[in-house]
Amino acid sequence: MNLLDNISIRNKMLIAFGLVLALAVGLGGFSAWRLGRLGDGTKHIEQNVLGLEPLAAIARDGAQMANLSALAASAELPSQYQMILKGEQAAQQDEAAQWVNYRERMSPGEETTYGHQFQDAFLRITDIANKIYKATQTGDTTTAFTSLFQDMVPTLARFNKAMMADQLYQKRQARSFATDAGRAETTGYITIAMALAAMLLLCLLIVGVMIRTIARPIGAMTGVMRRLADNDIDVTIPGSGRSDEIGAMAAAVQIFKDNAAARLKLEAEAAAFKQNLDKRLKETEAAFAAAGREQTQIVDAITGALAALAKGDLTIRITQDVSQSYAALKRDFNAAMLTLQDTMRAIAASTQTLHASSGEITHSSDDLSRRTEQQAASLEETAAALDQITATVRKTAEGA
Repeated sequence: MNLLDNISIRNKMLIAFGLVLALAVGLGGFSAWRLGRLGDGTKHIEQNVLGLEPLAAIARDGAQMANLSALAASAELPSQYQMILKGEQAAQQDEAAQWVNYRERMSPGEETTYGHQFQDAFLRITDIANKIYKATQTGDTTTAFTSLFQDMVPTLARFNKAMMADQLYQKRQARSFATDAGRAETTGYITIAMALAAMLLLCLLIVGVMIRTIARPIGAMTGVMRRLADNDIDVTIPGSGRSDEIGAMAAAVQIFKDNAAARLKLEAEAAAFKQNLDKRLKETEAAFAAAGREQTQIVDAITGALAALAKGDLTIRITQDVSQSYAALKRDFNAAMLTLQDTMRAIAASTQTLHASSGEITHSSDDLSRRTEQQAASLEETAAALDQITATVRKTAEGA
């Protein structure tokens, strides 16, 4: 395992992934090849089934030609002749089309032999049918029936024999294709199962190697780091001689160990420094307390003075002794109160002057109102006199 200890975790993972990937690709390629074999077998079976359709159609056309020939031998009316002729022509056309279709799918060898046999027999049936039809039209029923029984029946038997042989061949081929496909499917399943088992074993092996070379060393490293966290610096760091990431972690943990030792030393020094700092903090708190008392004193004095001012006492002043820090505030407050007192006196004097002026304005307004009323009365009297003069002039004008 020393060799694995010197391989990085990244490379270990890449090697493991490469092995699994190679096995998976091989399994996938083999599965694709087996599926291709199955596809070929299925295609052969499909072609075999498709080949049976034109074969059955040709057999049906041959039987129809023989039946129509029998009808033609016993026909008596021209309309019957025409119907039989149309039926034979239709059977011949269908057989020709089906033969082309079947010939395209026909494989060389035994199937080709059977195909040519029933095709030759069908062509012979067609010639016999034409001979019977002509003999019937000329009224030669003896020739017609002789051709029917001596020529048509043996030829039809040969046709049916060739058709039967070809159908048996098709069935054998279908069974062979099905057997090959089943065998290939079974072989594929077995091979895939074996490949999956091999992949599982490889995965288990990879997991074991990863546990041995990665998981366990990391677990041991975690225990060491936990002891270091508990201030236990008397520990041995595992994996110090390795060249992979575990070795790098061991070097880092060694630094943590050294830092822990230095930290313990610093903590001792910090404890001594804290004692000195606590002493200085107590002195600072005492100074803050004294300053707080001085501040409370000046705030209480200003609060009392403002309360008196709120009641209208403009003569209030701060007379208590205060610390040197708040002497300027005391002085500024007393100066502001003195200025406020002088301002209020000036406002009071201005108010009295304004009151006297307001009385004079009121007297003048009353005098002006009386004179206005007198003028309004005189205007009313003048208007009445004018009305009388106007009436007198109007009467004088009417009398004239």
